[in-house]
Amino acid sequence: TFFRQIGSTGGGAKNCAFQPDAQGPAGVLKSCFANLKFVRNLIVGARDWPRDNIVVGDAAGAGISLTQEDGTVGYRLCQQKNSGNGCKKVSPALGAASDGRNIGADFEAIRQATAGVR
Repeated sequence: TFFRQIGSTGGGAKNCAFQPDAQGPAGVLKSCFANLKFVRNLIVGARDWPRDNIVVGDAAGAGISLTQEDGTVGYRLCQQKNSGNGCKKVSPALGAASDGRNIGADFEAIRQATAGVR
């Protein structure tokens, strides 16, 4: 199973991402980018990311449900807890982006923009 969250392209100790498992994602980002602002992201199944992000263990903890409409598989943020749609909890990503909108892609806007495209 692949658990590495950030990898190195090589180059040894001179590479800012050298020994990414020892540094952790927050360490690699700090080493590789000056004045990085990496906040208000929803990170699933990970550890050691910079503070001010939402880190959860799995999709259920992220409040993400799998949807199937018109033969298309997709994902949605859970608006409410409801076992009928696979939502075990309300998504912490709702309204949590830096602009006050939901974290991540606007799946509904994408669905509307690509309706009928094959």
